[in-house]
Amino acid sequence: MKYLEGVLDEIFGQQSSHEKDLIVEAVNKDNKEGIKVTGKVTEILPMINRIFEKKFRIMSPKVIKRYKQLLKTYSLEDMEKAFTNAKNNDYHMESNYFYCTPEYFSRPEQMNKWEAFDPKQTNIFDAKSNFGNPIL
Repeated sequence: MKYLEGVLDEIFGQQSSHEKDLIVEAVNKDNKEGIKVTGKVTEILPMINRIFEKKFRIMSPKVIKRYKQLLKTYSLEDMEKAFTNAKNNDYHMESNYFYCTPEYFSRPEQMNKWEAFDPKQTNIFDAKSNFGNPIL
């Protein structure tokens, strides 16, 4: 857990020991399945935080599993493109990126939708749609 504390300090600045204890406790509770977060998956949360200027701290085991599956099809560059495309969408801008969470992008249909999204073509996708079907 010392590594986790160091990473949290680096990302979010110095935290009180109480805050660190809460984070470590949450990670331990969420990680009952023994899911190891390694490799490219470790780069996703900081990427989302950087692009959307958020401070998400952890991902659930379910979300981690989804990202591991997505990384079999999408590169980190593809994911960054999807996050950036969603960030440039009027709906998400107006909602202050409320729905742009690690869980939201871990859904294959959302990753597919936003990776393929062309911000130059407005209104081609309905951001409220689960599948990003073109509006005709």
